[in-house]
Amino acid sequence: MISLNKRKAFIGISAILTLIIVILIGNVSSVFSDQIIGKSSRYTEKEYAIKDSAIKTFSLDTGKVKALFDKDVFDNNIATESVEVRGKLANALAMLTDDNIFVVGDLTPIYFIEGNNVASIAIQHADGTISLTKFDISKEKPVKIDHKVKGAK
Repeated sequence: MISLNKRKAFIGISAILTLIIVILIGNVSSVFSDQIIGKSSRYTEKEYAIKDSAIKTFSLDTGKVKALFDKDVFDNNIATESVEVRGKLANALAMLTDDNIFVVGDLTPIYFIEGNNVASIAIQHADGTISLTKFDISKEKPVKIDHKVKGAK
């Protein structure tokens, strides 16, 4: 009799724990899909915050520059810029990585295109600063023109 009661208790507790786990997993997936990414946006709130911070910190004229998120450069399904421009932006980011400007711990870069010849990459760094590096992309390979670092606003 005692072993039968222990078995029923074990089955009951197991069923309750399984139900709780299923409910928690369901809630976690809805949190990630709705609150962090957003139902109608393909970009995270953090990406928008970095873009806004770069614009404010470096007084960028939003009428003259076009902001691109990382996905706009590297995701072929949503990219609107030409393969050539996106390739130059990727090369420019690789240059920043080689120069240890973009390192592990930094947040997702935001790209700003000004006309057909100039692109800038804004990076929010782990230490709270934000950098903006300007490139001439009119040539075959991007050429670094300017690099600024400021405290993020």
